[in-house]
Amino acid sequence: MRLVSLVCPRCNANLESIRLEDGVNTLYCNYCGTKIALQDENQITYRQVDAARIKEAEVSEAIRMKELEMEEHRREDQKKRDALMAKTAIFLAALGFLMMIAGYALGSVSGDSNSSFYMLALLGFFPFMGAAFIGLHFLFGDERKRKD
Repeated sequence: MRLVSLVCPRCNANLESIRLEDGVNTLYCNYCGTKIALQDENQITYRQVDAARIKEAEVSEAIRMKELEMEEHRREDQKKRDALMAKTAIFLAALGFLMMIAGYALGSVSGDSNSSFYMLALLGFFPFMGAAFIGLHFLFGDERKRKD
């Protein structure tokens, strides 16, 4: 163990008498936080630790990780919305198709050309067109998805 007296190169504070154990090669200024590296008995290297920059880098990394996490959540939500749109379009297309087939079939069976069953066939056109609209919007309508 040896006794060393140093002055901080950054703030010129007198570092109290420091007892260095063998093998210890770094110490810090108690006032400004400058890291002082002792290489051997005759040579001393100073390195300023910029705590603000270190903290800024840590915060920037944390923000970036949060942004990536939020983007992943947005993508998962978009996938769920797309799946729901597809299911809705399939359901509407099937309902419209069944209404149209049932209306024409029941109207033909009734033998009356003015049967209200033919109206069922005409009303089946609307869910079928709703499914087509959803499908077209899903394929071509959302420009934001294509830009991402």
